[in-house]
Amino acid sequence: MNILIAGGTGFVGQYLTRRYLQKHHTVTIVGRSLPHIKKVFGKTVQALDWNSLQEKSHSIIHNQALIINLAGAGIADQRWTTARRREILDSRIIPTQLLSRLCAELKEASPPLFNASAVGYYGIQTPIQEGLPPALDETTPAGNTSEFAPFIVKSWEAATESAKNARVRVVNMRFGVVLGEKGGMVQRLKLPFLLGLGGKMGSGRQPISWIALTDLARAIDFLLPLAIAGPVNIIAPGSVTQKQFAKTFAHVLKRPALIRIPAALLKVRYGQMAHELLLNGQHGYPTVLLENGFNFQYPALEKALKMAVGFDKHH
Repeated sequence: MNILIAGGTGFVGQYLTRRYLQKHHTVTIVGRSLPHIKKVFGKTVQALDWNSLQEKSHSIIHNQALIINLAGAGIADQRWTTARRREILDSRIIPTQLLSRLCAELKEASPPLFNASAVGYYGIQTPIQEGLPPALDETTPAGNTSEFAPFIVKSWEAATESAKNARVRVVNMRFGVVLGEKGGMVQRLKLPFLLGLGGKMGSGRQPISWIALTDLARAIDFLLPLAIAGPVNIIAPGSVTQKQFAKTFAHVLKRPALIRIPAALLKVRYGQMAHELLLNGQHGYPTVLLENGFNFQYPALEKALKMAVGFDKHH
């Protein structure tokens, strides 16, 4: 099978690429830097920059069984300055519009476009006193787009409209926090937690939707032969509060989770990003996956975190 992955050198893209190569699929990676793609993957993939893709688009895209678009600058990597906001937005919208247009030119002959998205689409849910706020699934409308995160995600999904209008099958993959060994939240938190500096942020009651990287890849494989299109929450059914996440992560690492980082300190350090990503969140629910019979390998957080720190090698 031929698979094209845009943004394939990131945390999720590298995992998917290596998984497809192990299954003897042919992978084409599209990105801004050919030297970087070659540095990451050597000669195991076909490397293309965006200009080359446009020049050869019909022959390349026509030959793919699947297009996965993961292109986009990390939303939580830096404080949201004006320049960073523009970079976060442009790095998602411009590649998505291009891929959508190229797929639209092929109409129903186009391969399906599985486009990254996020549960941030639903807006932020403020913490409640006990437990989790109401669950959000694919039928939940978009959140308040005066907030930056839902504005990004709604714009990102809107960028796939030209493909949808041309009857291309588009799946908007709404990810939560992705848990895996080589990057993402686990890599950022592992050292502080190992040093005993882990704990709750603000109230600790904010909801976190998450997905084990293994299940993310399995969900894509599961969805591909089905006729499902539109939004799919690619998250585990076991959303937790941030305090529960910290407590479980500390337990997995056999460390305490006694530190509390005050909300005011996070706001000073990260500004609006703290308000939207760290002190509030989403309680998402994977209704589409579950109703279609998907079985999660990691439905519970503790097992997923053991996998993500390398204690569970059965993935």
